[in-house]
Amino acid sequence: FSRRERREQRAATQDFVWLVWFVSTMGKQQVGMRLKEVVYTLSPFEQNVMQGLFKDIPHKVMHHLKQNVLFDALPFCILPIAGIGWFCADYNEREKQHHRY
Repeated sequence: FSRRERREQRAATQDFVWLVWFVSTMGKQQVGMRLKEVVYTLSPFEQNVMQGLFKDIPHKVMHHLKQNVLFDALPFCILPIAGIGWFCADYNEREKQHHRY
């Protein structure tokens, strides 16, 4: 075969493959086409920009406390009680020893 004949044969094969694909997808809706990008913007005329932040605060706090009981209990419950106990013990010890100094 010459170059020209090979080129024509290759083009005919490619056209046939395209035609088979086109016929097999004809009448079917294509699903799963990806978007190139999604851009979220806020209108400059929007007045309640922070509305969602302060909405339903008690529910958000309770949800957070239920999810993170261990991490919240340590700094806000256990450590203050331990600090008060340490302070009281140190205060009593200083009261006992104050006459020596």
